[in-house]
Amino acid sequence: MGYYDFDDHFWAPHQVCKQKSQTIAQEEYFSEYFSILGKLNNWLRGFKHSSIKALEKAYEKKWILSTKQLASLLKLNPKSLNAYKSFGNYGFTFTPLRQVGTEIGWKIGKLETD
Repeated sequence: MGYYDFDDHFWAPHQVCKQKSQTIAQEEYFSEYFSILGKLNNWLRGFKHSSIKALEKAYEKKWILSTKQLASLLKLNPKSLNAYKSFGNYGFTFTPLRQVGTEIGWKIGKLETD
C-alpha cells in the first residue's frame, strides 16, 4: 500500500479560514452596496415626486417656465431642450412659446389619455 497524501486533496486550515473571511468581506460589501442602492432609490422617488408636484402646480396656474426652470425640474441639460419643438415627460407636454428674457418660455399641458 502506498502513502496517501491528504494535503493534496483537502485545504489546509489556514486556507479554509482565509476563504471564510473573504466570503464575510464580500457579504458585508454587498450588504453595504445594496443599502446604498436602496437609499438612492428612495431619494430618487422623492425627487421625482417633488418635480411632478411642481409641474402640476405650474400647469394649474398656467405658468410659463423658462428653459432653465424646466430643465431643472426635468433634470435635463437646458441646451438639450432647445432641440425640441415640443415633447412629453411625466404625463405633461412641453411646448416652446416665446422668448422670456434670454431664454425660451415653455407652456405646460397634460398628455391626453384614452
